[in-house]
Order: sequence, then C-alpha cells, then structure tokens
Amino acid sequence: MKKSQLCRVGATKVASDLGWPLAELKRKYQLFWEKSYSMEQTDAGLSDFFAHEANKILRSLKKYESATFSI
Repeated sequence: MKKSQLCRVGATKVASDLGWPLAELKRKYQLFWEKSYSMEQTDAGLSDFFAHEANKILRSLKKYESATFSI
C-alpha cells in the first residue's frame, strides 16, 4: 500500500505512478530549470515556481530510479 502525499491543491502522485516515461520526466525537468533560469531577472516568483516544480520532478526521478535499480 502506497502512501499518497497531500498538498494545498490536492493529492499528488509520484510521476512513475502516472505512467510517464523516464525520458519525458527528464525532458520536463530540464525544461523547468531552463524556464526558471530565464525568468530569474524578470519575475522572481515565477522563477521560484519553476525551480520548485523542477525539484519535485527530480525527487520523483530519484525515487523512481532507486526503486528500479535496487531490485
């Protein structure tokens, strides 16, 4: 039985539970970091949002890779 995390918006799931391929997650991670970096000087709040989303994807990637390769 998996534990689900709750946030202000609602329940969230680990990306691997959603069925996203690993390559797609890595692409989204890179895209969010690029957006975060490009908006650093113009909109700090939006930059922080993209950085936070990229970190959430990175945690999902690490969790997925550790579960996959530890078997």
